[in-house]
Amino acid sequence: MTDHGHPLDDEREGIDLHEWFTFTEDGVTYPFVEDENANVHGYGHQDKAEFARAVNDYDVAVGGVDSTDACWDAGDIPYRWGVMDLDGERFWVNVPATDQRVEHLLVPGPVGENTPGAFPITCLWNQR
Repeated sequence: MTDHGHPLDDEREGIDLHEWFTFTEDGVTYPFVEDENANVHGYGHQDKAEFARAVNDYDVAVGGVDSTDACWDAGDIPYRWGVMDLDGERFWVNVPATDQRVEHLLVPGPVGENTPGAFPITCLWNQR
């Protein structure tokens, strides 16, 4: 996993982002977490082919997907940037223009590599 030389604050408010974005099941650690919408996101700009393989392995082992149906590949995996909210409960890739917005950002909107506190993520969204 690489961060493309971007200076990251891996310990925001005592949160280890590497740990926050990993999941362990039956002794196997996956380099991502899955949210309640079946979206998968991992910390850092990971190798896309390796990330896709890990999602396939996870789908078979944890999700009960038949191995012939677990067919994600590197082309399905985008890179994004995120920012953690101050309480460490969630991260944003697009900061909402509401009272829920992340307090340390001056302007709501898409998070990019130059957003204060931004960190890279690798993901598989809206496809599972």
